[in-house]
Amino acid sequence: QQSQWDDKDGHYIIRLGESLIPRYKILKIIGEGTFGKVTQCWDREKKKYVAVKIIKSIQKYRDAATVEIEILRDIHRRDVHKKSGCITLLEPFDFRGHYCLVFDLLGMSMYDFLRQNSYRPFSLHEV
Repeated sequence: QQSQWDDKDGHYIIRLGESLIPRYKILKIIGEGTFGKVTQCWDREKKKYVAVKIIKSIQKYRDAATVEIEILRDIHRRDVHKKSGCITLLEPFDFRGHYCLVFDLLGMSMYDFLRQNSYRPFSLHEV
């Protein structure tokens, strides 16, 4: 059943300037994929920009997000020397039936990088 907050595909309907919980203010959409949308937000508590991945409200995507959260937490726990090169999940939370995953705001996605480079393989320098 579709909620008032979702589009027909289960995506959260993004409203620029809206808050995801009081802490995160949505500034813009920076990506979209099968699992959901990624927004650039202002973290009012830490006074910095972050990326918030807003997962579709559909159960199979919520289940996949649960697995992603556990994997990222496990990598972080095991990476005592901070050498994994894996992104750190800062905080997960649930908002209006959508899992939201908070990350540091980094550069473009790998897909966008590949698309920008006409899908050429990565050079050693880029890796």
